[in-house]
Amino acid sequence: SYAVLPQQEFQAAATPGLGYWEGAVDYRGTRAGKAVRGRGYLEMTGYSGRSMSLWFGGDGE
Repeated sequence: SYAVLPQQEFQAAATPGLGYWEGAVDYRGTRAGKAVRGRGYLEMTGYSGRSMSLWFGGDGE
């Protein structure tokens, strides 16, 4: 998928190293051998490799 608009990642000062991304996406590819494409809304957390439990409780694993 591709971001429709640039700069949709949010980096909060209170949680350094924890990226949060949300925004509009265009997608295209294949499914079951047939071409597919469309628009959607995607929300991602945890892709930076840092556990959210570091900020919200837990042992960080």
